[in-house]
Amino acid sequence: SMVGEAIRESGISRSELFLVSKVWGDKIHAGRDAILAQLETTLTSLQTEYLDMYLIHWPVPGYHVKAYQVLEEALAAGKVRSIAVSNYTIE
Repeated sequence: SMVGEAIRESGISRSELFLVSKVWGDKIHAGRDAILAQLETTLTSLQTEYLDMYLIHWPVPGYHVKAYQVLEEALAAGKVRSIAVSNYTIE
């Protein structure tokens, strides 16, 4: 991807960058394998071995806990260094 190329060409050390991405609702709805596949695609596109933060982009009713557990797997595997949610509201 253009972003991955720009990062590589910048000459900035990876340790000086904080890369964040998010998993989309359609992937959350599709399940574990789709979430992990999207993460791998993102890592490949950005030409990095890990993300500093990976977010659940938007609440997907009925899938919150399972999606977060998949992100926990990615965290344990070293694919991401932190996980979080975005666009959630107090219900």
